[in-house]
Amino acid sequence: MHIDGILMRRAQSAISNVQSGIRLRVGVTAIARAWALAVSSVLFTYLAARGYDDPYITFRYAQNLAEGAGYVYNVGERVQSTTTPLFTVLLALARAPG
Repeated sequence: MHIDGILMRRAQSAISNVQSGIRLRVGVTAIARAWALAVSSVLFTYLAARGYDDPYITFRYAQNLAEGAGYVYNVGERVQSTTTPLFTVLLALARAPG
């Protein structure tokens, strides 16, 4: 009987330790999520006022490619300035007639 009581106390202690660990992980996760939300909010607020031209460069390349002018930003100028060549080709294929 005495051994059963000792085993029961050890089991309860182990369960308590596990529950404490779970509470700690949940708390750390909540803090990490709050921090990520705060940082992303600050960055969005700071960067929202700035123009971001990369999508428009890609769209222009795709438009010229779909219209048969080639993979160029300006017709007659052969320069590579898009950062997403595969996406540009996919957009051009989606826009191409037929």
